[in-house]
Amino acid sequence: MSFRWLTYAAKRYSICRCKNFSTFKFSCARFSSTLKTVTGFSSLFFVEYANQQQKKQTLFFFGCVCGRVLQLMTLEQIQSSDIPVIQSKPDEKETKMNEEQTKSKEEKAEERKMKKEEKKKKKEEKKNKKQEIEKAKEMKMLSKEESEMKGKEKEKKQWRSKGESEIPLYHDCDDVQRKKKCSLAEAMSKHYDPSEVEKDWDKYWEEQDFYKPEMNSTKEKFVMVIPPPNVTGNLHLGHALMATIEDCITRYWRMQGKNCLWLPGTDHAGIATQAVVERRLLREGKYKQQMGRDKFLEQVWQWKNQFGGKICAQLRRMGCSVDWSREVFTMDDKLSRAVIEAFVKLHQKGLIYRANGLCHWSCHLQSAISNIEIDTVELEHPTKLTIPGYNTPIEFGLLYEFKYPILEDNAQYHDNLSSETIVVATTRIETMLGDIAIAVHPDDLRYKKYHGKYVWHPFLKRRMPIICDSFVDPDFGTGAVKITPAHDENDFECAKRHNLPLINILTEDGRINEHGGTLFAGQLRYDARKTVIKELSKLGLFVSAKSHKMALQMCSRSKDVIEPYLKPQWYVNCTSMAQNALNTVFVDKALKFTPAVEGERQWRYFLENIRPWCISRQLWWGHRIPAWKLCTSNTTRLSEQSTSLLDLHEEWIIARSESEAYQIAYEKSGCIGYMVFQWLFPFSAMGWPDLSSADLKEFFPTTLLETGGDILFFWVARMVMMSLELTGRLPFEHVLLHPMVCDKDGGKMSKSKGNVIDPLYIIDGIDLKTLIDELYSGNIRDSEIQMYVNKKKQDFPNGIPPCGADALRFGLLRYLTQHRNINLDVARIIGYRQFGNKIWNAVRFSLSKFGVDYVPPSISTFNDDTMTHSSFVDQWILSKLNYVIHQCQIGNSSYRFDQSTEIVYQFFTRELCDVYLELIKSTFETNEKAAQVVKDILYICIDLSLKLMHPFMPFITEELWQRLPGSRSLRDSLIVQTYPEPVPGWTNIDVENQMDALLHVVKNIRSDKQTVFNLPTKTQYDIFIHVTSPLIFQTLQVHKDIIQTLGMIRHVSIIQGDVSDSAHFKNWPMNKHQIVFEGETTAYTCYHNVELDTDCIKQNLIEKV
Repeated sequence: MSFRWLTYAAKRYSICRCKNFSTFKFSCARFSSTLKTVTGFSSLFFVEYANQQQKKQTLFFFGCVCGRVLQLMTLEQIQSSDIPVIQSKPDEKETKMNEEQTKSKEEKAEERKMKKEEKKKKKEEKKNKKQEIEKAKEMKMLSKEESEMKGKEKEKKQWRSKGESEIPLYHDCDDVQRKKKCSLAEAMSKHYDPSEVEKDWDKYWEEQDFYKPEMNSTKEKFVMVIPPPNVTGNLHLGHALMATIEDCITRYWRMQGKNCLWLPGTDHAGIATQAVVERRLLREGKYKQQMGRDKFLEQVWQWKNQFGGKICAQLRRMGCSVDWSREVFTMDDKLSRAVIEAFVKLHQKGLIYRANGLCHWSCHLQSAISNIEIDTVELEHPTKLTIPGYNTPIEFGLLYEFKYPILEDNAQYHDNLSSETIVVATTRIETMLGDIAIAVHPDDLRYKKYHGKYVWHPFLKRRMPIICDSFVDPDFGTGAVKITPAHDENDFECAKRHNLPLINILTEDGRINEHGGTLFAGQLRYDARKTVIKELSKLGLFVSAKSHKMALQMCSRSKDVIEPYLKPQWYVNCTSMAQNALNTVFVDKALKFTPAVEGERQWRYFLENIRPWCISRQLWWGHRIPAWKLCTSNTTRLSEQSTSLLDLHEEWIIARSESEAYQIAYEKSGCIGYMVFQWLFPFSAMGWPDLSSADLKEFFPTTLLETGGDILFFWVARMVMMSLELTGRLPFEHVLLHPMVCDKDGGKMSKSKGNVIDPLYIIDGIDLKTLIDELYSGNIRDSEIQMYVNKKKQDFPNGIPPCGADALRFGLLRYLTQHRNINLDVARIIGYRQFGNKIWNAVRFSLSKFGVDYVPPSISTFNDDTMTHSSFVDQWILSKLNYVIHQCQIGNSSYRFDQSTEIVYQFFTRELCDVYLELIKSTFETNEKAAQVVKDILYICIDLSLKLMHPFMPFITEELWQRLPGSRSLRDSLIVQTYPEPVPGWTNIDVENQMDALLHVVKNIRSDKQTVFNLPTKTQYDIFIHVTSPLIFQTLQVHKDIIQTLGMIRHVSIIQGDVSDSAHFKNWPMNKHQIVFEGETTAYTCYHNVELDTDCIKQNLIEKV
């Protein structure tokens, strides 16, 4: 039979191209695997034959078919084949022929290459021609459709027959739907596309004024201000978390019927904005000093108007329902007036003063900066860092030791130096130029003999006392500490205690000034460090440089190392205000925190240890301090005219304007730091100091402040202090602290670590190449960059797919467990895009079952009487829905969104989709009367689920809710629907317990299929379930159809009693389980009628146990 078939094949195709027997064997061997699937006779090649002649004959006919296959195969397929060649011993003729073929191998290869290119070219031409033809057909069809539609109203899409995918439109007024969103007037897409779903809804909500509160409303108010982000900033995951939480809170209370105002604003970000504009001007060869203040500020405003506010557009992408009509900017006239008024009032109360003190100084910015703008870098070992202004990296993480010679008998000059020295240790050896004393601990026996003596400064020719102070740590370094009061906070306090002089050795740009000695004057501080070490070594006074763990404070804006710097600045005395703020929490109980323990602990720690706050900034962009310095010739005249506004000691006038200060000759001070303004934000944004402002009367004080715990002291505490001092009222009554967002390993997110992910990358998607390119544009060390590249490849081998804002929001909320940090795994966030897909498909399925004429029911339809006549499954799903509504209200009202999202996620995916929808599918096909009840219950479940999820996922829920059956006006929107309330009569604990028992059995059956029998869950066979409990038996027997459907079982039998002698299934594989029902634990046994390898089953059972 085989030979007849092969002979027929050879005659049929007549394409034997093989010229000799050796070529035959090569072809058959190399492509036998391919031929196997084509002819089914490749095994003939490997069969043992009676003689060589029979084998040759077989190969000949087999080769005929092989030749045809070779014709059909492309050159790429032939070359890519890895089938081994079966070797044979060719005769002499064959050898000679093979040698001739080898000689012309290169020529043939070149010929094949040319043919391949020619074939490829023809193929491309054919493809292009085909595309042109298809394009022409498409254009022809489009023009035909347009001509048919011209002059006609677009017909309403008709309900399609079963099996087709298009969903009917339920709303008669397509124009209304189109005004909301154009795509609503079209059929529902088969696939969930976040970018399409989330488009246009924010615009619609804002246009309909859903974000705005009602004035003079009798509704309960909920007011919250957004922590104003920098106008220069970009959205990061911290902002995304903040925006998500605050929007969920606002949307929830709005649906609960409260009059909600969420007020937005942006901060002018003095340092950040000025630095950006300066860099831009430098690229054009311009300097701010050459331009002057006014011209420079024109450039800043121009930049702000062109590029500022990007972060607000990004917040819109997140779905933030803030009242954009009330958006404020910290340099607005209204807010600038508030800053001036606050400064004047606080100065009049003696709370603002000018003093010579230490501030955190950035030499690169030449300005004082706030603590919040300082990053602490932990160094475990000597590390070289790039510092602005230096051509080469500077090494940090070293502890320097050097010696001071001791003066003999307290002599006045170095001629009387003793042979003794005292060794001191420091991490900043260049500051020894500003040393004025040596301090030791009074109880340190090593230095008892030096108490009251003096040392000699080798470069500045001054003697310095050895003093005793308990702040010295005897275990640090040598136990002897150099005192540099103008450049160290501890030394500054020590100098005040011992009445020591203060010597500043630095200029504002970080160079050594004349007080540092002529040998070092003019050198940059870290260049001077090298010179100091060199000169000390010449004198034999340098001891060593050792590795030392240290915390380096760096400016977050300029990446410059912060320098404690002595300079006259403006300060706020916070002592009395801090005490008032403490009393509101611990005495009056008027202000509460969530979480309470952590918030109150930080509140007490910071406010009980508060210090004067430096509010000066040496910037041009910002609020100018309303202070005028007096000229000597005019001091008397001014003081006679206005002693109430005159600071006689400092010779400064504080006033609201120049005319009020009776200015004759003056020069302006620097600018107030931006943190001072943010202290006023909750009431200045409402119109303060204009007490007649409608918003101030209506919406102040606010209800809640939501923010990160890391700025509790820097911003929250100061807002409370300022509001109590200036308005006599708390700015808010509740502070909600969200955790800090870290990477999945718990590390702080930083560009230097390569673990920062832009939230828009999750919303819109990003490829791996862009993620890697970002690493090279950051400030990661060259030695570490490959490590971070490998990490990106490992975490995101295919980049990040577009997930949409809904998935990002929902994922962030699931992480919100109110711990101090969130270890965020972006891959887990990406997984919630699938949740959106499940919601989309579930609603789409539901819509396909409702029908065109379906009229939605009211919740009141399902009362106690109706419920008693409903099916078991219907009663169960409504009971579970009632429970979810109750738990969501508890979670949302207490801001435990992690709990709310968890329970609604489990309900929708596990109970509604995986259980209820599966169980009711057959009802639509078999029982028309029951189908109507099922439709009503399904509608209620979908409608209420979308409302429950709206605060978490506003876009997809609005999109799908608008598509549900029922009439919709232009103002009908999910954002203003009433949040679901539990329905009396729906809760049925007995039904829930029975269903839990059934689902427990189903879970174990499906698990046994996979783990014990290694079968797909859809494999169907018979199951016998043996139970001893009569109660369990009754439950399983009555509802065994549920077990059969969800367990994907062909037939299920429930048996009770002794089955040890039953021959029917005693040899079947079995597995024992336990179930808790009615508070009791009962065992049951599943017998599976499946024929499998019993040894494999036994082994799996052993492993499972």
